[in-house]
Amino acid sequence: MRALAVVVVFVASPLACVSLGSLAGGSDDQDAAVPDRSAPDAVSVGDAADDVVTCLADLQTDPLNCGRCKASCFGGMCTEGRCSPVAFSITDGTGLGSDATNVYVGSKSGVLRFAKAGKLDIKPITAPFDAGGTIEWRGVAATGKKVFATVYAAPPPGVGGIYAISASPPGQTLLFGTSSPARLLVRDTTAFFIDDFNNAVTSVDIDSQVRTLKITDNARSAVDDIALDDTYFYWLRRADSSGLERASLHRSKRTAMKDEVVSADVDHASKIAADGTAVYVAVRDQTTPCPAGAITRFDKVTLARTILVDKEACPYGLAADGKYVYWTTDGPDGTALVRRVSVAGGKPETLAGALPSGDNIIVDDDGIYWLTFSQPARLYMLGR
Repeated sequence: MRALAVVVVFVASPLACVSLGSLAGGSDDQDAAVPDRSAPDAVSVGDAADDVVTCLADLQTDPLNCGRCKASCFGGMCTEGRCSPVAFSITDGTGLGSDATNVYVGSKSGVLRFAKAGKLDIKPITAPFDAGGTIEWRGVAATGKKVFATVYAAPPPGVGGIYAISASPPGQTLLFGTSSPARLLVRDTTAFFIDDFNNAVTSVDIDSQVRTLKITDNARSAVDDIALDDTYFYWLRRADSSGLERASLHRSKRTAMKDEVVSADVDHASKIAADGTAVYVAVRDQTTPCPAGAITRFDKVTLARTILVDKEACPYGLAADGKYVYWTTDGPDGTALVRRVSVAGGKPETLAGALPSGDNIIVDDDGIYWLTFSQPARLYMLGR
């Protein structure tokens, strides 16, 4: 098993993390002074409708109150009310999850924990396996105070599966054994994951540790990605024409979910994301050296298709929060962008650029997080 290697790049910042990339409305000056918070400039109120928190801060420059009160930049700089991303260099990374205080990365070394507070609390929270072969923590999901992850193992028997993670002391408990689980999502007491070996989508009840769903394809086409909203479980199959399918979450535990094809011709789709009103698909046109593509929206009720962004170069990772759709790109020269567009459409906005090609991306109330393809990999964190 590989030894853990985590490197943080430092700049002249009291919170000791590098500010990388360019941010819309921000600055490329990494030596910009951080304001003296002992002498705040103004009394400010957050801009969200339900945010009634007040603070004594300059919302244009304070990295702990950037743009609104209590909006942290995770150790990065705040310029004109916008955070710049910070980066952590790690040996490798695949899965990505977050909760109120931490971001979690699945890797060959274990599940790593990165504190949002900017204290450089970077720790493996899993124990090493006493087994040979290839072991990789691929999927990570955090719900409240619980963290779950998948182990993709070849060939050690009895190691692969869905695990519950205990951070203190570091360790894991096997909930459901299977050799090749990949992407993982958790809703309430159910874990949903891709079963790579069987080209299937599967769900397991966490409490009873019993499988509640297994849907395979007669053509054994692989599953590329999965997504959840409050009523459906979605998955994307890889074939000559990709198929977007879903199953209802509202059923008895004893009743198998019946899958429903949303669209059988989402050509060259790579990733999906869902919110309460729609499911979104990142589409890559494979006919050019750097695939052009689109960000597409399918209405949850009518299944009507809308192209939100067309002729978008190399979209890859995808996430949605009900207001925006976010994605990473995979540039031909190894550099990429992180972008977003309103779920209603309009002009896309670049959040970060001149970065290594992006992979997985997730969002939560505090920030936007993504991994890169580069070796060593990087975890980026961008306060919002």
